[in-house]
Amino acid sequence: MTPDNDAADLALLALDLLDEGLVIVGGDGRVIRTNSTLQTFFPCRPDELVGDDISGVIARYMLPALGESGAGQIRAALMDGADGGTFTCRTPDPPHRHLSVSISRLNNATQARLIRFHDAGDAEDVRQFRIALDHSPVVVFAQDRNLRYFWTYNQQHGLTNEGVLGATDDDLFSPADAARLIALKRRVLETGEIVREEVPLTLGGVARVRSLTLEPLRDISGSITGVSGAAYDITTRVRAEEALRESEERFRSIFEAAGIGIVLLNMTGRVVRSNPAFRRMLGYTEDELVGLRISDFTHPDDLEESLSLCAGMATGLQDRFELENRYVSRDGRTIHGRLTATLLRNAAGKPHLAIGMVEEITERKLHEEIRQQAYRQIERNMEQFAILGDHVRHPLQVILARADLMDDEETAEQIREQVRRINALIRQLDEGWVESRKIREFLRRNDLL
Repeated sequence: MTPDNDAADLALLALDLLDEGLVIVGGDGRVIRTNSTLQTFFPCRPDELVGDDISGVIARYMLPALGESGAGQIRAALMDGADGGTFTCRTPDPPHRHLSVSISRLNNATQARLIRFHDAGDAEDVRQFRIALDHSPVVVFAQDRNLRYFWTYNQQHGLTNEGVLGATDDDLFSPADAARLIALKRRVLETGEIVREEVPLTLGGVARVRSLTLEPLRDISGSITGVSGAAYDITTRVRAEEALRESEERFRSIFEAAGIGIVLLNMTGRVVRSNPAFRRMLGYTEDELVGLRISDFTHPDDLEESLSLCAGMATGLQDRFELENRYVSRDGRTIHGRLTATLLRNAAGKPHLAIGMVEEITERKLHEEIRQQAYRQIERNMEQFAILGDHVRHPLQVILARADLMDDEETAEQIREQVRRINALIRQLDEGWVESRKIREFLRRNDLL
């Protein structure tokens, strides 16, 4: 074998050892040479392509594997005649692969072209990984068995990737924070288990909370060599949950301690929850009230109006209403209440629950009825006094006329004096009657009677 043949064989062997698939296309558009690595990208034997027109090779092998986009870019670059540069394409069928394709001129005189195919999966995965992490609240890192950081990405809140590399948690965090982190990571090193924990930390002088996932790093023999982790900032979520819990606790305290009755109804008009004041008012236990309909404890004479207003809430047409209602207690008593009902909507804005606040006004209604009865009795009494005055005036006139006919002037004058005194009393009754009428009219005009 001549030195030239040896060199050629070595060159071919070198091409086959490359991790890239190669296709050399002559100036006439036919395949001159390929290497064995090409078959890891396309379902063909390298030698069967030699001599074929590249257009046919693209159509038979590259188009199904790379899709129209990838095959089209190769076709366009070969037709253009210039260097096609490098581009990345994704195989259309699973398992998807990212391939780097480059097209360059081999010989200006012969117009031969070199097409190279390289598996860009790792590089593309890294690129996509960085894109996903950039501007996200996720920090990733790896530490050795001494818990010294040897890799990290996307550090935030006062920490930088460069500043973390080579440091330990003791160098980066407060003693208390570092102790918590180290304890969790030593657990991973000692047990090999995956640890997930929400950890409070002070970063950049601000108290924050991170959701931490820690996994063991292992070498080829399976021995644990360190810890890898991902930390996701959940401060906003935790603060929102705390605010929600505080709000719910405030509502629960107000709900339970309120002096007026409070009841929650679903949109079918059934009781979901009630407070102690509402239960005391109607005489039910909590378990007895849950599931009851409003028709089960609303007075029949007031039920139609209540159902109509509740129906308006269920359809979302009415957000609030007030009315005085009568209710029937568990032992059959009639309870008067002033109801204020408000619609509660869900996150989508749909009617969800109705909250009713009921102030018991039974005693006030009783006092109003007693007052009305007293006014009516006074009015009847005043009318009777007026009638009595009319009945008294006529006999007095007769007595006065007879006194004028008497011969005994002294006696007659005494009679006249008594008649005048009686008339004065009657006039006072008349004036009182007139004044009482004015008072009653005033009370009626101002809804006080």
